[in-house]
Amino acid sequence: MATNFNLDAVREISAGAIGSNLTLGREALVVQVRDNTKFVDKFDASKVIGVLRPKRTLVVGQQPAAGSFIPVGTPVDLVVTVKDTLPLAGLKDIDARVFDRFNSKSVGDLLNTLGDNTDVRRVFDRGDAVEYDALSTSDKAVVNAYLTKTFGFEAAADPAAAKSAYGSVKFLNDM
Repeated sequence: MATNFNLDAVREISAGAIGSNLTLGREALVVQVRDNTKFVDKFDASKVIGVLRPKRTLVVGQQPAAGSFIPVGTPVDLVVTVKDTLPLAGLKDIDARVFDRFNSKSVGDLLNTLGDNTDVRRVFDRGDAVEYDALSTSDKAVVNAYLTKTFGFEAAADPAAAKSAYGSVKFLNDM
């Protein structure tokens, strides 16, 4: 863990200085940075922005545990993962229909069922925390069609089941 990190040394390195000293606490650390200006000058990052979508990472573990009282400066180990790779079987309180359909699959597999349907994506990607009962009539129709197609039950005829399944998919999408 780096404490008392010298930001000026980082600025020197990013400006192209090679072999600059970084001060980490009491000791100096020499970092060799490869000159990549040829690559940076020739690479057009705008061409991959739409192709390489950043993945959302989640903290799935921590040592010492959250809420523990520890001395200032104690290193904390975090275990992170990419949201799409989380196995659905490891999550609690997921609707039974969702769990049964994607039991041995990942959150990413479930979210791929949203597909390229812009109406379905629009409803599930809404930032405000909208409950199933608060959806507009047109949004409910979109959600019901998705739930019926994906999970094989008539969502419009069973609002309680639709509410539960929607809540699970919405939670997984938003996390």
